[in-house]
Amino acid sequence: MTVMEFIGPLLTEDQTRAMMERSRESWGSGYATEGALAVKDYAFAELGLTEIVSSTSEVNLRSRRVMEKIGLHRNPTDDFDHPSISEGNLLRRNVLYRKLNISHS
Repeated sequence: MTVMEFIGPLLTEDQTRAMMERSRESWGSGYATEGALAVKDYAFAELGLTEIVSSTSEVNLRSRRVMEKIGLHRNPTDDFDHPSISEGNLLRRNVLYRKLNISHS
């Protein structure tokens, strides 16, 4: 049995985030890409957001591939060291991907 723990938008007063928490047995099934695409479409069509920004650790190739599959693009000058992760930790360096809503006026 595959369990999807959570996928969807997390709405706060100052920002909207797409959150994804998946169980290990769902990895490689395409659920992340399907869910991320639905969240992107919802953010643009229903929430009227002008841009989506997503980040993950530099070494998280699966998450990076999902971002690329749904049309987000990376500019290496936007990459950053995560402030909550200590120096020397493999997960500290994060990559940032973006997608502009070209239909937003």
